Amino acid sequence: MYLFISLNTNEGYFCQELIWFATIEIGKRNGWEPAGTRYDFSYAIDNNIDEYDDILIRKFTMIIINNQYIEWKGDYFEKANQIITDEDAISLYNALLKEQKPDIRRLLPFIKMGAFRILDY
Repeated sequence: MYLFISLNTNEGYFCQELIWFATIEIGKRNGWEPAGTRYDFSYAIDNNIDEYDDILIRKFTMIIINNQYIEWKGDYFEKANQIITDEDAISLYNALLKEQKPDIRRLLPFIKMGAFRILDY
């Protein structure tokens, strides 16, 4: 299960994995050219480092996060707090407008809001 959080409205949307996979594939078939997601380095730091952690734990965590950032390939399926940009979301939305599957139709209003974060739920 995915949890999407809109960066523009802070609204959330729960999405089953198979529906998200189908959404991406249908979008591509309808002309969407994925720009790739953005790894949110600052969010990862804020989410994983606690000021009360030992300095060595904080440094180790920073190294892990930095390595994830360097290796990020723009994945849409991993649940890593990555961001789909406004432009990419709107492009995906436009590619899905003619889709008739009810599960994907329900996702459209959320995608139309623009940029969103992909989280694990």
